[in-house]
Amino acid sequence: MATNMQNIYTLACEKFKIDKFNDFQSKSMDNLLLKKDVFLSVRTGGGKSLVYQAYQYICQRRDNEHCQVLIVTPLLSIMKEQCDFLNSIGFRATYIGRDQEEDTDIIAGIHDFVFTSPESLFGVSKWREMLLENTRICLIVVDEAHTIIHWYGH
Repeated sequence: MATNMQNIYTLACEKFKIDKFNDFQSKSMDNLLLKKDVFLSVRTGGGKSLVYQAYQYICQRRDNEHCQVLIVTPLLSIMKEQCDFLNSIGFRATYIGRDQEEDTDIIAGIHDFVFTSPESLFGVSKWREMLLENTRICLIVVDEAHTIIHWYGH
């Protein structure tokens, strides 16, 4: 099993065009694969996004099932940038509010990555219901956690 996981990690490095994962990235993914919560605080541009991106890739290969990652971020620019990157390397990524015609696919769990704002996720009932009904969501990521806490507190 360890050899198989090592092969999957190697494939993930190839997919994301990196030589290896940083220690904090490997440790974070190892803990996520053990179904543990992870809080990751690293400077901007330090490689946090790669953890959830590679986690989806690794999970899908390890479990041989479709896995969807939901990313909550307050910044539309991050959503667009991340979707463009992920789509360019062969993933299906979108964000809530981009195109209403995608709503059915988002709810059905078709995409590999779905980005959303805290307002959309918590303020619109169909997206809250999606959290309960979509069994393909394998990871929920909160980017810029301080803004979620701030928004939720009002």
